[in-house]
Amino acid sequence: MKKKRMRLLALFLTAFMLMLIGRLAYIQLVSTESFSKHDVNLLEASVNQRSQILKIDDGRGKFYDRNGEPLAHEEIPTLVLFPFLKKMTWPIDDVASIIGKSEAELKRAIEEADEPFVFGGDEPIELTSSQSKAINELKIPGSLP
Repeated sequence: MKKKRMRLLALFLTAFMLMLIGRLAYIQLVSTESFSKHDVNLLEASVNQRSQILKIDDGRGKFYDRNGEPLAHEEIPTLVLFPFLKKMTWPIDDVASIIGKSEAELKRAIEEADEPFVFGGDEPIELTSSQSKAINELKIPGSLP
């Protein structure tokens, strides 16, 4: 009796896995240009997603000299904004007051952006830990302190 149940379970799991693999192959290989009832072009969506990336930290170790000074780079906590913010409603006035800049500056920077950017240009504003915490508490998609 147990052997029969085990074989039936193994058969069911194998069929289920084959069904999932088949669905994945269909999505990846066949319907890349018109996926789902919304006709999403997966190739274009993939390119759009990759173009909305800003490398923040490569995750590799930090090297310091014997005095504790960084050899390769310096960490500066700053505000990173993404261009899709221009299409949504978000508390721009709160962010502006937290960082001590005007709403107009933030709006103009986002309107001009084609890719993710560090707010402040060549000389980004350095955020304090309380400013970073306040911005994080707003939970705004598309902003990274």
